[in-house]
Amino acid sequence: MKRKPIKQLLEEVSRNITPSSEELEQAESAANKLVLKLNKSLKSVSAKAVVAGSNKKHTQLKNTFEIDVFVLFNYKKYSNNDKTISDILEAKLKKLFKKIIKLHGSREYFQIEIKPYIFEIVPILNITSSKQAKNITDVSPLHANWVAKKSKNKLVEIRLTKAFLSALGIYGAESYIKGFSGYACEILTIYYGSFTNLLSSVKKWKEKQIIDPEKAYKSKNPLLELNKSKTESPLILIDPVQPSRNVTAALNEEAFSTFKKAAAKFLKNPSKTFFTKKIITKQDLIDKTSKKSLLLTLELTPETNKKDVMGAAILNKYEIIKTKLSENNFKITKCSWVWNERKALVWFFINKKFPAEIEVRKGPKLSDKANSSRFRKTHKNTFAKSSRLYAKVKRKFPTPHLLVKFILKQNNFKNKIKNIEVEWH
Repeated sequence: MKRKPIKQLLEEVSRNITPSSEELEQAESAANKLVLKLNKSLKSVSAKAVVAGSNKKHTQLKNTFEIDVFVLFNYKKYSNNDKTISDILEAKLKKLFKKIIKLHGSREYFQIEIKPYIFEIVPILNITSSKQAKNITDVSPLHANWVAKKSKNKLVEIRLTKAFLSALGIYGAESYIKGFSGYACEILTIYYGSFTNLLSSVKKWKEKQIIDPEKAYKSKNPLLELNKSKTESPLILIDPVQPSRNVTAALNEEAFSTFKKAAAKFLKNPSKTFFTKKIITKQDLIDKTSKKSLLLTLELTPETNKKDVMGAAILNKYEIIKTKLSENNFKITKCSWVWNERKALVWFFINKKFPAEIEVRKGPKLSDKANSSRFRKTHKNTFAKSSRLYAKVKRKFPTPHLLVKFILKQNNFKNKIKNIEVEWH
């Protein structure tokens, strides 16, 4: 079968991921009604509401029902007391709406549902320069302005980037995703000029890749200039509006590697399937088991909470098991997890060749009398080899089954999880 030219394929994908004019009009109408309602109440506190996020920048994907609204508080009036603006906004919202949900972030913000939309209402200071910011969210309108100015004729390309990363499960900088935020997608696509140019570069990215769109560090190394906590991620994407910030500081190695591999695969064999999120079932995983591997699956139901809190709880359990399996020398060949916002499926493929039941533990040199004495008292079966002490120790967990059974009994593992179902295949 003849392969479609990549341009034609991306045009077809674009039509599928771009909101219809009717969808855009409905979202805009709902957002404007909310903003109008808010602004009537906010005048008395020197604040005004505006539509923000992807809806403001026109980079949202089809069937997006989350709309951001920023409430801008007068800078002169609140800059010395910016911590009060969340409380002020909360009081106003409680008078206007029957139900509001308070969310915790760098500054508390709020969620309101007006079906089919979820509005996230964020209080910020109305600033004109990133230097005035008291909180990272204060800079968000400046981000929107930069994207609007630079994204002419690139909206289709930005949507392709977002859809591609969404299908990979790495779209979002939330703590349980640790992927690429919408703003990161926009900057990267604008910087490289198109979706395909971005992928061509991504597959060549090296560890600690530095991207500086506005050349803020012309003759300096950002790795030396930025705070160390901001350069721990594999990609250093300098914020074009706030150069002291790494936009991808939350990105982890797994998401970075996933993007690189997927970019190379797509360019080698372009397909629409790269833009469709695969629904993985337990049976799919069972079908992939081999004679050389064990499959461990866990179905986790988190306690009902805010989405980010539930997602973070699942990620925490996944990482606990992954770390403990590795620490006990069980070789994980593949692992991951998926979540439908109700129940999560976590899985590990583990090599059936387990480490020997008796572990040889390295001790001190024989010349170190004090530590040698302590080592012999701690370990019963010791022997000397090449001027050093060693001990033969029976492993506490000779099989991954025993290790996982032990982990699941720990109170910290059960924290924030309502139900756990475990299977071995």
